[in-house]
Amino acid sequence: MVERALRQDSSSLVVLVRADPAHPPDVRVAGHTVTVRGSRSPLEVRALVARHADGAGTGVGEGDEPDGLLVILSDRDSHELGDDLVNRAAGRRIWPLDRWQAVKDLFGAQAVAADLGGKLHLVDALVEARPVDGYPPVRSGVLDKETALGALQQVYLGLSPDVATLDRLITWALRPEAANRLNRVEAAVLADISEFLVERFGAGAGAVLAVLEAGRGADLVPLALVGGILHHPAAGPREGAQVRLQFELSRAVRPAAWLELSRAAERALAAADPAQSHGWRQRAERLLGEVQASDAAHLSDELPSGFAQRLAAAASALAAWDAAPEDHHLADAAHQAIERAARHRAAVPEADRVDRLHMAARLVRRGRDPLAWGHTLAEAGRAYQREGAWLDWARTLVSRGESAPGLAALYGTLTARFDTARRADNQAFARIGATAAGSLTADVVGVEAVLAGVVAPVAAEVPVLLVVLDGMSWANYAEIIQHLARVGWSPYRDGAGGLGDRPAVAALPTITEFSRTSLLCGELRSGSGDSEKRGFAAHQALIDVGTARKPPLLWHKRDLRAGGLDSVPGDVLAAVEDEKRRVVGVVINNIDERLKDVAQPPSGWGLDELDPLRWLLDAARRAGRAVVLTADHGHLLERATRQLPAPGSGGDRWRPTFEGARAGEDEITVTGPRVVAPGGSAVLPWAEDVRYAAKHNGYHGGLTPQELFVPLAVLAAEDLLPGWEPVAVKPPAWWHHRPTAPPVAAGAATGQRKAPASQPTLFDAVEDQRPQPRPTAPTEHEAWAAKVLVALEPRRNARIRLRDEQAAALLAVLAEFAGQAVGESRLADLAGLAPTRVGGYLAQLQELINVDGYAVLTVLGGEARLDRPLLDRQLGGL
Repeated sequence: MVERALRQDSSSLVVLVRADPAHPPDVRVAGHTVTVRGSRSPLEVRALVARHADGAGTGVGEGDEPDGLLVILSDRDSHELGDDLVNRAAGRRIWPLDRWQAVKDLFGAQAVAADLGGKLHLVDALVEARPVDGYPPVRSGVLDKETALGALQQVYLGLSPDVATLDRLITWALRPEAANRLNRVEAAVLADISEFLVERFGAGAGAVLAVLEAGRGADLVPLALVGGILHHPAAGPREGAQVRLQFELSRAVRPAAWLELSRAAERALAAADPAQSHGWRQRAERLLGEVQASDAAHLSDELPSGFAQRLAAAASALAAWDAAPEDHHLADAAHQAIERAARHRAAVPEADRVDRLHMAARLVRRGRDPLAWGHTLAEAGRAYQREGAWLDWARTLVSRGESAPGLAALYGTLTARFDTARRADNQAFARIGATAAGSLTADVVGVEAVLAGVVAPVAAEVPVLLVVLDGMSWANYAEIIQHLARVGWSPYRDGAGGLGDRPAVAALPTITEFSRTSLLCGELRSGSGDSEKRGFAAHQALIDVGTARKPPLLWHKRDLRAGGLDSVPGDVLAAVEDEKRRVVGVVINNIDERLKDVAQPPSGWGLDELDPLRWLLDAARRAGRAVVLTADHGHLLERATRQLPAPGSGGDRWRPTFEGARAGEDEITVTGPRVVAPGGSAVLPWAEDVRYAAKHNGYHGGLTPQELFVPLAVLAAEDLLPGWEPVAVKPPAWWHHRPTAPPVAAGAATGQRKAPASQPTLFDAVEDQRPQPRPTAPTEHEAWAAKVLVALEPRRNARIRLRDEQAAALLAVLAEFAGQAVGESRLADLAGLAPTRVGGYLAQLQELINVDGYAVLTVLGGEARLDRPLLDRQLGGL
């Protein structure tokens, strides 16, 4: 208003304003110092003007700058003040104090929006709180409530415009000055600001302000967690606890506000430093106890006691399912309980415990049927790699126990049951396994034939890196191959089925001195690292695929660690990267070394635990090498073993034969050309709990399938080998849980399943080897997928190379999950596809079915989701 008066008449230094004489302190307007005075007396007004004109000041003991402005507030009119005095003032008038006009002037606005009308307390607040630099002018020329409240939020609360989310509001609220600033705001103004913040940030903003108003800003995050728990949809009747929480704040907060704030608080926890977040969680635990709701901690993904409660719930659900394994509803409930435990924040640092939950569920789902070994060594090998190895992986993890009482009891029950079953299975296997001592049939490959039968033929096509993971069992391989798939390495199979398709067996006894030397020399013999180097370099089949200047090279542990534990020597990497050197071999001893220790072995075998494998694979990828991955023998882990006397100089799990020596009830005598022990004969235990030497982490040398069968895979990071194709190492049917299927639709298409191949290969996506029922009609999902592919045929183009069987497998699995997201690795397992290829397959399937902008198949964050109803409508109602 003063600026408007000066724009009309800048020659006068006095502005008369009709208003209440109460006045604010002096301010600056348009570059001038403004002295504001008020009076109800016409005589005093005249005296103020006279003093200002004479430069004598406007009050006792006060002086003004000579060029300063004087604004006089008075409730007298021009008749009482006199025309002569009015004519000396700016504009020769008494200016009315129009608060609406004043606030428009502050924002350079031409009008005030209707939503701000009647909010005189906001107008007064805007005038009173005007910043020194003024408010930014409104571009539209209209001042609305949003702009006004945004300005007040910044001036009163210190909330800048870039605070645009509830998360940022929490960050502001955690500052010590936030509550002080809030409490200084007039109640009517604060009510409008609160409403504005709720509109801007959501319902959770109301809960933030309630906490601050109660002086509990330091407990904002803990209170948010507690509020979210008490108002969780699954919390049940919690009125008492809710009232106690309300009492903490002195006013009610809506459930939606608590739920929204609790989600934002979880994000604040994730962003905070570990010490701060730990303190908040502990404080939330105490607050939850104070409102007498500690039993509801499981409703939060954050509280430590909630993770313990979820583990206990999973234990109860698993135990109930184990008691009635055919009940699919109990199976669903158990897996839902496991997934809830897996979603908890503590599941990340406690990943091993969650893995054991999944493994326990797999054991329950697997059932109690014995392993079906078949009648030959090849059949037994396929049965083991198809199911037995996965069973060993699961029972090994579960046997490591658990501190939670409910889970400890369940794991103990499962371990005892499957250990007993495996003893019977291994006893049945011993007779078949003993045939590995003699000449092998064509459908089994001995380690001594790997160089000539696999490495050399592959090296004739592309350069090869042979990686021997000393002591790797098939159970280890089932885990390791998943880690390799994540970095782009897939197992391949030649179209003719001649290479890498047969089960591989160690030499006997299954120890490094015999079996690794036989592997790396290409003949049955005993030896050491030096003899292995010489034998490898002199192997004729390897020499034939190379050149005289680039003979095959073999590196052992001491070579790989010459540069320290955290790097690979340059000459090793240079050899691997040299594509002209057709064959390079490396022996990585990490697994076998840990067996000899007395400390706890690693809980799993990833690339970090198998260092320097990652370095070597990266070098092989750069050189365009295929990788032949194998082992010399497997192993058993220490689990309540017993030491038996063993005359003679044998090993941990084998003893030599002597004149008249006989095998005990847990042993078997093997004799034949593949027994490298002196005399071509040895006594080997078939029982897992037998050893002949001191106790340590693990052992090998015996005749269990874990020790005898060795993985053998040809890996590539891309299609390097003509005529070869990637294959999936598919878990058994019981490895993954499938949700309870809906009833099969009446009239679904029927047909016959494809019969399995008579001799499944090492990498085939094969079914459970237990006795199978007669072929049945395809499932409802498989029948639906077949009809979809027929309907989609007109959409195919040259860019889509996805085969019908691949598309059908993906569609059937996705349909089975009824719109739920499925992780790509799990999808690959269930569909029997190579994990490294499933992303590309999904992209091509999207191109085929996502037409006209409709997201029938979405792939986001490594998960795929199919909208089957939408696809059915597009295809005319399948």
